[in-house]
Amino acid sequence: MAGLPEGHSTEAFSSIQIPKRPDQIDKIRHLCQIWRNRADLREAYIETAGTVEKEVGLSKIDLSAKVITELDTFPCIENKLLLSAERSILGGKPEVALNLAERRAQSFWSLQDHLQQLRWILIENSSQTLILGKMVRSELKRGKKSPEEMISCYIEGSTPWHAVDTCYRRLERQYSSFDLDLRGEHDELEKVISHVRQDYTRTVEQSVEVFTKAVEQAGLRIEGYTAQTEVFGKFVKPLLGRDKKTAYILVDALRYEMAKELIDGLSEEFEAELLPCVGQLPTLTSVGMAALMPGAEAAIELSDVSGAKPVVRLGSVILRDRSARVKYFEDSVEANVVTCKLNELIKPTKKRQTEIQAASVVLVTSQEIDRWGENPDVEEEARLFMEEMLDRLRRVTRRLAAMGVEQIVVTADHGHLFGETIESGMKMDPPGGHTAELHRRVWIGKGGKSAEGYLRVSAADLGLKGDLEFSFPRSLACFKTKGASMAYFHGGISLQEMIIPIILMRAKKTKPYAPEMAGVTLTMDKSKVTTRFFSITATYYVVGLLGADEIRVIMSVKADRKEVGFAAVAAYGFEESTKEIVLQKDRPNAVTLMLSDVKDISSVSVHVMDAISQVELKRLEHIPVQISI
Repeated sequence: MAGLPEGHSTEAFSSIQIPKRPDQIDKIRHLCQIWRNRADLREAYIETAGTVEKEVGLSKIDLSAKVITELDTFPCIENKLLLSAERSILGGKPEVALNLAERRAQSFWSLQDHLQQLRWILIENSSQTLILGKMVRSELKRGKKSPEEMISCYIEGSTPWHAVDTCYRRLERQYSSFDLDLRGEHDELEKVISHVRQDYTRTVEQSVEVFTKAVEQAGLRIEGYTAQTEVFGKFVKPLLGRDKKTAYILVDALRYEMAKELIDGLSEEFEAELLPCVGQLPTLTSVGMAALMPGAEAAIELSDVSGAKPVVRLGSVILRDRSARVKYFEDSVEANVVTCKLNELIKPTKKRQTEIQAASVVLVTSQEIDRWGENPDVEEEARLFMEEMLDRLRRVTRRLAAMGVEQIVVTADHGHLFGETIESGMKMDPPGGHTAELHRRVWIGKGGKSAEGYLRVSAADLGLKGDLEFSFPRSLACFKTKGASMAYFHGGISLQEMIIPIILMRAKKTKPYAPEMAGVTLTMDKSKVTTRFFSITATYYVVGLLGADEIRVIMSVKADRKEVGFAAVAAYGFEESTKEIVLQKDRPNAVTLMLSDVKDISSVSVHVMDAISQVELKRLEHIPVQISI
């Protein structure tokens, strides 16, 4: 324990001979550091440190985080610091935990134990969610704000309010893939996650209450921002009729903060601008998608239909579903239109590529986020899939650019709320009367009663045609309805549901680096995979005389051509939203991979692909898998 700060002592070390001279201490520290860092000796160090730790009984000795923060000698140090950080969060000191997480995420022991590294990332995002949530709640209390001022706070500034939604979304995604120890090792972590969920719910609830009240007091009119019904006429129509090919991508439930992450990784290939748009109430797919169609500015009508849900009309046309909207779009746009679903463009067929190359306008639709989010039985899978959607969207924009599309407009029908499960005490009875359609966040019908828990308005109040009435919860309390998700919602009035993105992208003329100039080596410290988490070190080198200083890659794990794993974290340059990894020239990057499927798998292969071209740069095959379940 020569690494302890000067003057620190404990009776536990009284029987151990510890060097006193500074030169001796420096030599021991230097020896341990070299021992740890040498790849051929690392396993021996890990084994020896574990043996000495047990002999001394170090794990049972009480050592404060302040004393051991800079040490890497024994594995129990990491466990003690992790526990200290979790207790700091539970003790109301997320700043302390965040500082510790930032300092230890790349420590020796966290890099050796991938679960510990992921645990540090959970602590970091938990701390940031709490810090940002406190900031948002504080700003919500500072005087009366108009809807326009709240939207500005949500989307702009050095720390926009939507940052707390991003941190929380990442946290839940990470926690969904984290292997909890059922013997009690992660008890404090479970308490942390529960605490953060409650805190985030409190933040969102206060935001919903204040924003709903502000919208009500403004007469349900929001000035100074593009209305959803104006999107096509303002941003898509002016692009038509030119020589350049245009894509219009409609993503169901893409939130504003998710769109911000989407474009962050496309700056090298596209000129991208993100604008806010105020969604048409009620924030439902049928209404929102109709609002994005040509002619929507002339006003949407919701008509009551006996024995069925209300139908949406634009003029004399009923837009009952996706096929009706597609036909309406194709009939309304005076250009050669090709329509496809997002998944068709991940690996487009030759026929589809030919159609797109011949078309003037490409209409792309996606319903995946809503489909997964609204399924009450797959909440964890839905959180994982939302992150995958950002990757799919980036791949699709690159595919479109490769097929000659130069202008891309991406937008959404509505956003969503996705937080802690709503308990029974937060459910309320709908107004009653004639109910035409009922969701957790909106009642549509006629008659019935009024109550303090919800805001009642007419179709005219919302700028809609028709004689239907609407009720929106004033808080996170939801209407009672059967079969719906208890954590994922949309339909109502909130910044997360109503403020939707408009992404304007133009493919750059600059030619990306040639993948054939990039070489990658892959190495493993261990000869086989024995847990769901394993590490691969990737090193990028330039082939020939010219090459980029760094490249972005995607790593995947496959078994029998099926994808069974993905990158969870890297020593540097890991992008959480898309799992893209930066590889700097001649600088090794230790990447932690996670197996999402281990059933009947005896071996796997690891594939490294260029993130832009999707060209495979390297693969490591026939890696044995021996996991004890």
